Amino acid sequence: MKQCTCAIFKYGTPIIGLFIGILLVIISFPAYATNVKLPVIRVSLDELSSLQAGLSLGSQSKKLFPNIEKHYDAHLNSLFSPRKFKEVKEKTLPNLLKKVNPEYKEEMIGVVSAWDMANESTPGDGKLSLDEYQLLNFLPDLGLAPGGSGFGVFDSVAANGTVVARNLDWKISNQLRSLQAITVYQYADTTVVSIGFAGLTSILSGFNQQGLFLTLLNAEPYSPYLANNIQIDNAYSSVFDLRKALREYQAISEATYFLQYRYYSFASNVLLADRKTVHVLEYPAGKNGRIRLWNSPVHANRSWSAEQQVAVVGCHLLATLPDNCRDAHDTVRWQRLNQLAVFSQEAPATPQAVSALMLDTANNHFELFNSDTLQSLTYLTASNSLYMYASPAKTQTDKPAQLHAYLALVPTKPKVTQQNWLGNFRGIWLAWALLFLLTGATAWLIWTKARSPDS
Repeated sequence: MKQCTCAIFKYGTPIIGLFIGILLVIISFPAYATNVKLPVIRVSLDELSSLQAGLSLGSQSKKLFPNIEKHYDAHLNSLFSPRKFKEVKEKTLPNLLKKVNPEYKEEMIGVVSAWDMANESTPGDGKLSLDEYQLLNFLPDLGLAPGGSGFGVFDSVAANGTVVARNLDWKISNQLRSLQAITVYQYADTTVVSIGFAGLTSILSGFNQQGLFLTLLNAEPYSPYLANNIQIDNAYSSVFDLRKALREYQAISEATYFLQYRYYSFASNVLLADRKTVHVLEYPAGKNGRIRLWNSPVHANRSWSAEQQVAVVGCHLLATLPDNCRDAHDTVRWQRLNQLAVFSQEAPATPQAVSALMLDTANNHFELFNSDTLQSLTYLTASNSLYMYASPAKTQTDKPAQLHAYLALVPTKPKVTQQNWLGNFRGIWLAWALLFLLTGATAWLIWTKARSPDS
């Protein structure tokens, strides 16, 4: 049987973490292939304009992947016929761009300014145009969102605080698979981490410095783009909404209030977590999101009884929504998650246990962790620690896979800006000045009274 060796999970004191890590190295889990540790791209937006930030992102991506334009063009060619690409570029792309914040559009301009671009291009010619690059950012909004599954555990059932995990399943080209990267956006007041692809500004999965985690899943049973390509008028962009939520909100309640009133062209799910709880937003095509908690009523044939544990697959489970779980993969995986979600207050979930759950390979051809799994990640909200498997671009082998640790993606303390520092500095000197004035005034009054003839 193929094996997977998990990398070190660091928690507790450094010494305890070291010994536990050594023990974990010898623990094996089923897996399919060896993997790679993704490069990390850092972009500072507290000192740069959006255009300059995009230029920085593009330059770093180009340095890591010199043929990035050619790879992205090849991936687009695997998705679209010339006729379909022309239709999407002329009819769909302008509507999606209208719903994107201006700063994100400026970033996209900055990215392509650092690449070798063509004014006009068609998929498959080895070149990339601005239109093609923009479409790459919107693939999930064209009905091509990744599938997979997710799981989260929180409160008294979580041994180390809220832990959330996601298996991102996506049948994509080797060209796109080879461009995986983590992008860290550093703002003056927060940090946002995007787990995706080099040079793309939209977000499929990510988290911020405050421990808010969001990830998008397809909830259509079959590829809606290939079936009918129905676009909803004035629909929002799911992947740029995730970016906006991670940038502007700190807690799951705030992000949910923003996201649940958006609507998208295709059915989808968003798994949300923060340091207090986990839940899912389920979106029917063209309608607002519905919140599913761990104890929300689900369809009669989709039981769930795990307290303070939440799972998600590629369909809708809420009893108040139509049952669209027509794909056997979703049905089997939901049943398997229900079997594995056995954590309790007496036996709380550890990060290792959650990762092992997501690497489960029971049920041949319907596994949670399968040959289409591009990424399997586990995120600890309390420490902002990320552990992740990323599938390599090359053909899979029988070598063991590992969860690589990404432990320093965000700062441990909020950043203190120069303005705040100067304000504090001036405040301290003002306090001392007032103290000296009061002391001098008191001394003067005492001295004056001592010299008075009546004294």
